[in-house]
Amino acid sequence: MTTQIGEVLRRYDTGALTLCSIGSHSALEVAYGALRQGLRNLIVTAKGRERTYAQHFIAHGDPVARGCVDAILELPSFADILRDDVQEQLLQRNVIFVPNRSFEVYLRQKYTYGEIEKGMRVPFFGNRYLLKAEERDAQGPGSGDQYALLAAAGIRHPRPFPSPDAIDSLAMIKAPHARVTFERAFFLASSPAEYRSTADRLLREGVVTEEGLAGAVIEEYALGPSVNLNFFYSPMLGELELSGTDTRRQTNLEGFRNVPPSAFDAVRDVAMRLEEAGH
Repeated sequence: MTTQIGEVLRRYDTGALTLCSIGSHSALEVAYGALRQGLRNLIVTAKGRERTYAQHFIAHGDPVARGCVDAILELPSFADILRDDVQEQLLQRNVIFVPNRSFEVYLRQKYTYGEIEKGMRVPFFGNRYLLKAEERDAQGPGSGDQYALLAAAGIRHPRPFPSPDAIDSLAMIKAPHARVTFERAFFLASSPAEYRSTADRLLREGVVTEEGLAGAVIEEYALGPSVNLNFFYSPMLGELELSGTDTRRQTNLEGFRNVPPSAFDAVRDVAMRLEEAGH
């Protein structure tokens, strides 16, 4: 694959490179960064999800320069990016592809990591073989998932529980969502009994499945501020840069935080949903 990508780069017009990303997640940052560096950009969108890029952030200069997206390529679905005709279009545009979390999530619904690595014939910014590091389900030595990388780097992370029966303190359970399979349904439990009670309720509501619970990640709940630290390793400078921070938006957690004490009784029986709604 390395040899093939080398051939592609040799055929590219390096004076007309285009940074490309899936129209989700950090696509606008990629487009804006390309604009700042004098590079073209292309956002690949899925039908029904193009408006943000095609209307609100499309680059135009009337009456003043606004927007940052140079062009969009609308497809029936994100997974169609692996079609041969789409790959040819990307090659003709001298695309350097910047993968984001959404790219891995949506394509993994249809393709294996090997198929994604081989099917994307354009050069990546970064290492295409690290896509599997986004995997959250494969665990254990040699799995190459997020936990394995954290352990190899010597970075502390919440203590995992091998099974619900091992829960001896407040724990977060991360199971695949039954209806939105690429998202996870989070819930808290401080004992095996509380785990079973909450899991049974979520099963009845159709939020999780038995299969999903069997493969769920269970780890201690870490108290503290929730902050995402965004790092970027610059191959040009040979330095690791802290580019900023952000936080996750939970479905109704922030609403609970804003309820005044006088209204606590009104929401006593409302279940807290820890599903991520954005960031």
